[in-house]
Amino acid sequence: MLDRELKHLWNKSSNTAQISIDTKRLEEEFEAKVHNIQRKIRNRDIREISASVVGIGLFGYLLYEIPFPFTKLACALAIMWFVLIIIKFNKSRIKATPTKASLPISEQLDYHEQSMKKQADLLDSATYGNTPHLLDHF
Repeated sequence: MLDRELKHLWNKSSNTAQISIDTKRLEEEFEAKVHNIQRKIRNRDIREISASVVGIGLFGYLLYEIPFPFTKLACALAIMWFVLIIIKFNKSRIKATPTKASLPISEQLDYHEQSMKKQADLLDSATYGNTPHLLDHF
């Protein structure tokens, strides 16, 4: 009897499932997630730029204090690297423009997908993330 009831229910159900989407709630959740991701990216940028400024100060002091030419060269190269990092993160922040809420959801999704790909490319292009950690070997 249970088998017949299940077959009857199965045959009785429609072929297409009725799915209702609350677009207002979907848009609110989407905006909240995008805002959260943008906040994390902004915090990462601030952290990287702050570390670069500290590095510039530290290596600038070492450049001034230590008399050895190779050390001065290494400090100058480190300072140039920190300046490059600051420039890269500032350019990525300038390129990131917020989307208009009046655009359709599909266009907003496409825009944010492209934005996330650019952020991933920015992180992949940073060679300091791909170098082995020196402290791990000790």
